[in-house]
Amino acid sequence: MAAGVFEAVLAVAPSNLVDFDRRLRALTEFSRLPECAALVAANKRVANILRKQAELGESPAANIDELLIQVPSERTMVLMLQIARDRINQAVRQHDYGEALAIPSRVDLFQSAPGFFAPFDAPSLLAAIND
Repeated sequence: MAAGVFEAVLAVAPSNLVDFDRRLRALTEFSRLPECAALVAANKRVANILRKQAELGESPAANIDELLIQVPSERTMVLMLQIARDRINQAVRQHDYGEALAIPSRVDLFQSAPGFFAPFDAPSLLAAIND
């Protein structure tokens, strides 16, 4: 097991050892998947966007105004993210962390990575974000 996996689980401060073990096993398994690198890259991009917003004194967006999204690839991305978010939240509530980490590949987020990542560079998506 990589030290980074252990540290990542430790960073979320699981409430008990059983939960710690579930998270550790799920993350270890996920780190072996081909989608892992794409997810880590996307997470870094989002974290950088949020960090830059914070530096400008802006708070993270709470909602997306879908009426402002005109580009089809951006609409597709928002729909895929909403589906993934709902499924992930349900899996986490059930402490099924392996399932939560596997969901993005099941909603086709990473099989078509170029189509998924393209909207991150589009200014119109950022304009649709509201507080």
